[in-house]
Amino acid sequence: MKQNRIIRSLLALSVAGLVLCSFSACRQKSSSEGGKQLSAEDYARKMAKAAADSVGAPAEAEDSALFTYAMAMEIVQPRYKCDEKFFASLFGDLDLLMQFSERYVSDADWGGDSPAISYCFGNNVKYEDYKFTPTGSPYFGVHFNFFFDESRKTGAVRQFTIITSNSGWYEKFMSDMKADGLKYVSNVDPDVYGKKGKMYHKKADPVEGTTEQPFYYVYDFSVDGVYDVEVGYDGGLDM
Repeated sequence: MKQNRIIRSLLALSVAGLVLCSFSACRQKSSSEGGKQLSAEDYARKMAKAAADSVGAPAEAEDSALFTYAMAMEIVQPRYKCDEKFFASLFGDLDLLMQFSERYVSDADWGGDSPAISYCFGNNVKYEDYKFTPTGSPYFGVHFNFFFDESRKTGAVRQFTIITSNSGWYEKFMSDMKADGLKYVSNVDPDVYGKKGKMYHKKADPVEGTTEQPFYYVYDFSVDGVYDVEVGYDGGLDM
């Protein structure tokens, strides 16, 4: 049985690699525009390694294909570009259904003019009035904002919020995070975030031509069996 779970995990992660293969044209275009290009082969190799590393992880984490720490970190890399179709295919192949999609202008109240889409994918979850909550059990959900360029129809994501009832997934997520070098720096300010949690950081490469110090981060708001994390990249600059 354990061998079967491992095989399912490897197959699921291979599917995620194949999804990116279908968007090779998107990445080639991004490369020509100065964006980051990751080959499908490199991505599949990384996902296969992540699957191998998960051997011995709690069985619950292997029961279904879910959005992993490695996948999130790959997408939030600086200058990584994709289009809207990417998300529908990626999360569709992971059996996470679109629950919410709303176009808006980022920071419009403060004069911003960046077009964006607020997305929620998952099962037994909803995103409403800026709140992300479960509606049934078991549940798994991902919320993020996709900022895009109208002229090229490609854009970037800088953070993912994930909630789940899957303790095995959470344990693997935190294990991968620590292995990636993120370290606890402080508790989050509940007056700012509206809830208590822990903050983990890792320095990223400086942005050329700026004095900002970017970093990767994870905020862990998990409590009482509700696993609630945010993973992302902060470049220190407005998008």
